[in-house]
Amino acid sequence: MHNASVLLKDIASLGTVGDLAAIAGQLIGQCLITQKEADLISIFTTLSTNQGTTATSTNLAPADLYDAYGSLRGSYAPLPYNLVMGADLIWSSVGLISLFDNSADAVQTQGLGTVGEDWARNGYAGMALGFSIFADGNITADASYISDGIAFSKAVAKNVIKRGFQIEVDRDITEVGTEIVGTDIRGEAILRQKHGNLMSFATT
Repeated sequence: MHNASVLLKDIASLGTVGDLAAIAGQLIGQCLITQKEADLISIFTTLSTNQGTTATSTNLAPADLYDAYGSLRGSYAPLPYNLVMGADLIWSSVGLISLFDNSADAVQTQGLGTVGEDWARNGYAGMALGFSIFADGNITADASYISDGIAFSKAVAKNVIKRGFQIEVDRDITEVGTEIVGTDIRGEAILRQKHGNLMSFATT
């Protein structure tokens, strides 16, 4: 059971040109979506296979993505595969983007229409080394600058929605306002440990 609420005072509504109730609804929706992502990230950190380490000197290398892909294929995880990382594990001097910068230890993909050109031109590539790439702002580095990415097949986990998003309002006359509450009922769990890999690497 998840909920988020805003107490909208009458004085605030009367003193504002815009529709504060609509703004409150947007904030509540964003809050519940952020909580959903945080819950999913939390269960993914329990995966038993970690291609990285908590050592502060270990940076992402092409071999780690090869190993993750091989681990998923070897465990018969169904395609397609996804790679979700925080921004600091993608866009940093030791992040995913550095694997395509044409340095000596990078994946050599120079040329028109290559993944390297995507990174150089757009600062982003939708897919690389067999993974569809996604950035998630809810994944952050810890105090040691270690961030946990996730390489996975969709079969790794289950997210069950028992009841979708709902908005209800309740007048609170003692506060001279209206409480706006958004709720949803859902649950998530890991189904197949071997169908996902943690990617724990230093971001500096």
